[in-house]
Amino acid sequence: MCISPGSFYFWGFLFNFVFMPVIGKKKKELSPEYILSKVSEYEIYRYYLGYDFNIGQAVLSPFRKEENPSLTIRVNSNGEIRHKDWTDSEKCGGCIDFVMQLFNEDFYASLRRIDKDFGLGVLGNNENERKAGLRPPTPPNMGKRELKHFVVKSGEFNQKS
Repeated sequence: MCISPGSFYFWGFLFNFVFMPVIGKKKKELSPEYILSKVSEYEIYRYYLGYDFNIGQAVLSPFRKEENPSLTIRVNSNGEIRHKDWTDSEKCGGCIDFVMQLFNEDFYASLRRIDKDFGLGVLGNNENERKAGLRPPTPPNMGKRELKHFVVKSGEFNQKS
């Protein structure tokens, strides 16, 4: 059997050798499953509390200044580590809920925070990506945008001076 650039076998071999390794690779997704596969729930609680703690023992709540510990972190029947603040019944849940409540963020912002703080690299460091030319630079006035007022004159939009 002769394998030449014109044969079916040659192109099949080339496809399998060059393209197949790329097709099977999955992009890392920022999800609770991925984060918890890299970092334990205990490590997330410990990082954001700022100290080691014993599971099942009450600790000082980071949600307010207090003298008597009111936050418990326990393992539930499913084996998940959960927290409950006995002073504020809304402060309960898992480790990602803890980050959401601590920083008053939404779910995805908390995932991004954990990704950045633990250096998981799912989203990458925006500044390093900009230096490498992978992201365009942020315009200097992006955070301080002012709305321009427009006035309608004879069917056209003219900027008010």
